[in-house]
Amino acid sequence: VKEYRGKKTLKELSDEIGITSAYLSDIEKGNRFPSKDKLDKLIKVFNLKNKEQDKFYDLAAKLHIPEESELAYKYMIKFLKQFSAFFKAIVYIPYLIIKFIVDFIILEYKRIKRIIKRKLVK
Repeated sequence: VKEYRGKKTLKELSDEIGITSAYLSDIEKGNRFPSKDKLDKLIKVFNLKNKEQDKFYDLAAKLHIPEESELAYKYMIKFLKQFSAFFKAIVYIPYLIIKFIVDFIILEYKRIKRIIKRKLVK
């Protein structure tokens, strides 16, 4: 961006594009990456032709993961978190079933023990 900016100041160019000069400075340093609409505005302001536009987009793509990839990454993480919860449920449900059976057996054992005790007392 700095190469194309020429003699324009950060303030002048940022005003033309509709961003702050600090944001534009970060773009030039590679600390931040412009959205597609900001790239389009830069291309328009710089009056770039087809080959130069392609070069500009290629440079931007090399420096930054496309928004679609970021979105795919976010959905993948969300899916993995949900799958993780599902997997925990799959493991936890058999545990609950076994616990229920064991508790039932203990209660029945205690009930039968009381019955036998009553019969022995009579």
